[in-house]
Amino acid sequence: MQNKNWDAPLDDDSVQKLAYIQEQTNQDFSAAIKQAIEQYYNQINTTNKPPLQIFQELGLVGCFNGDSDLSVNYKTKIADYLKAKQEDNRL
Repeated sequence: MQNKNWDAPLDDDSVQKLAYIQEQTNQDFSAAIKQAIEQYYNQINTTNKPPLQIFQELGLVGCFNGDSDLSVNYKTKIADYLKAKQEDNRL
């Protein structure tokens, strides 16, 4: 793709947002636009990312403290929790 100069008309809201970005980051117009394009591109381009990285970026990977056999006895744990909660509400 060739590097071409082009005009991209922006509405007033976009101009204000761009001015704010430039002010906060001390970037010129071109650098602010390049950074915005790069961030958006990285956000939507998942073809080069391993699934774990995608899940981490989406906040779907984490950890918690619990029983190591929770996948086996989760129904019992949930039932016990709900029973205890119900008993607490009766008091």
